[in-house]
Amino acid sequence: MSQNVSGLRLEDLEIKPHLITKLKGAGIESIFDLAISIPHQLIENGSILTGSDTQVALELVMKARRALIDSGLLAQDFSTAEQILERRKNLLKCTTGSSKFDSFLKGGIETQAMTEIAGEYGSGKSQLCYTLCVTGNMPVNKEGLGGNVIFIDTENTFRSERVHQISENRGIKEPEDILKKIYVCKISTAAILN
Repeated sequence: MSQNVSGLRLEDLEIKPHLITKLKGAGIESIFDLAISIPHQLIENGSILTGSDTQVALELVMKARRALIDSGLLAQDFSTAEQILERRKNLLKCTTGSSKFDSFLKGGIETQAMTEIAGEYGSGKSQLCYTLCVTGNMPVNKEGLGGNVIFIDTENTFRSERVHQISENRGIKEPEDILKKIYVCKISTAAILN
C-alpha cells in the first residue's frame, strides 16, 4: 500500500497494538491507508476488526484523518472561504508549453487539482501529457513545478523516447535527468467499487 506520509505511523495514533497488527495484516500500513478506508469494510466478514462494531472502525478512520489534517497533509472537510482563498494563493501553475493555451488556462495547469484532458484519437492528448512531464520537472522560475511527476498509464502507451525528444527541444541539457524524475504507473485492470 502507501508509504508512511511525512513520518506519520499507525503507532502514533495511540491504537492498541493488536489492532495495529490486524490492520497491517490486512494491508493497511500507514495513517494514509487507514484514513481512506471505509469503516464498515474494516469489520465486514470479520476481515480486520473481528467483534468490533462500526463505531470503533469509524473512530479509527477519523483518528487517522484528524492526524493528516493536523499535519497539514489533508484539507479539513469544512473551511471558510477565507481559508480556501489562502490555500489558492499557494497554488502553483505549470506551463503546458504553449503560451496561448497557458493564457486560456489563466497561467497553466494548477496544482492541488485533477485536470482531465479529453479529445479524439490523434488530437494531442499524449503529447500534452509528455510535455507536462518535462515542464513539471523544470524549475518554478521557468514556469515549471521543480518536482517529480507520476504518469498513470491506462493504455500502456507511455513513450519515454518522446519525453526525451521534448526535453531536448525545450533546451534541457540532460534529458536523462528528467526521465529519472518521472514515475510511470501502468494500470492493467479496473476495479469497480460499490
